[in-house]
Amino acid sequence: FPSHDTMINKEQIEENWKVLQELIANRLGDYAPSFLAMCEELADDFTIDGATYAGFVNAPAGVVQHHTYFGGLVEHLLEMWQVYVQLKPMLPAETKAEVDDAKVLMAIIVHDLHKSYLN
Repeated sequence: FPSHDTMINKEQIEENWKVLQELIANRLGDYAPSFLAMCEELADDFTIDGATYAGFVNAPAGVVQHHTYFGGLVEHLLEMWQVYVQLKPMLPAETKAEVDDAKVLMAIIVHDLHKSYLN
């Protein structure tokens, strides 16, 4: 499980989860219900064959490099979204027109979804 060198409290973990749910609901249009269902299915900690795994909400984003604490995964995803929001205005106009916010958000979430299975 993650190190405890950096911690966020349970309230912040819950708040981050609510913010991510709202982001999905508000940005993914027709994809929102299925994406929310997928994230909620993986949200809680679970046990398989006696091994306990951190669910999506409590999982770290990593075990060595960054966000190596409980709740770090969702915090990392929200930070990635903020970086995208800050960088998007800097894109050339022709590129910006081709970038779909919903697809970027889905990619941000899916790229680390497997980390909810780390134990």
